[in-house]
Amino acid sequence: TCGDTRPPTALLEQDVMAVRAAAQELINSGHKLIVLAHSYGGIVASEAITQDLYASHSGKGVAYLIYLTAWLVQPGSSLSDVITKYGFQCKVDIGINEDGTVAAKNAPESFYNDIDIGKAKELASSNVTHNWLATSCSINGAPWKDLPTTYVYCAQDLAIMLPLQENMVQDALSASGTSRVATETIE
Repeated sequence: TCGDTRPPTALLEQDVMAVRAAAQELINSGHKLIVLAHSYGGIVASEAITQDLYASHSGKGVAYLIYLTAWLVQPGSSLSDVITKYGFQCKVDIGINEDGTVAAKNAPESFYNDIDIGKAKELASSNVTHNWLATSCSINGAPWKDLPTTYVYCAQDLAIMLPLQENMVQDALSASGTSRVATETIE
């Protein structure tokens, strides 16, 4: 959805299809996969990684998931539902464009808060806009219930702050089924 036309027309479904196609191509080539999902990518990975992509006895397929300060949304819920439940625990000043995209107005400070400000500004200059509508979709997937999964807490993250990360993981651990989410913490 980030590379879509403006105003955006692509939704979560297109991001899911792109990830599934890439994963399937690697699986067809005989690869065992570890999926690393960051931020909105957590929503995409949760929808894209379905049982047909799981690693088989031959070793091909998705064998492990890593959510790196990512949205870990419960099936039947959306990112908006998580924000409604726990509040907008974020230091990103989100600007909403007329065409339905959003961008961080303070990206150097909020996305790159642990590096030199000059380098942060350089990196922020190439940030993409996001289609807010893509994040409004409810998801159904929860591969973290089936596959070994690690959620990496990023203690200094300002976009999805630590208490929100912890709340989402606690929801996953409390969900019905056999959640297999372990945690690690980095600054």
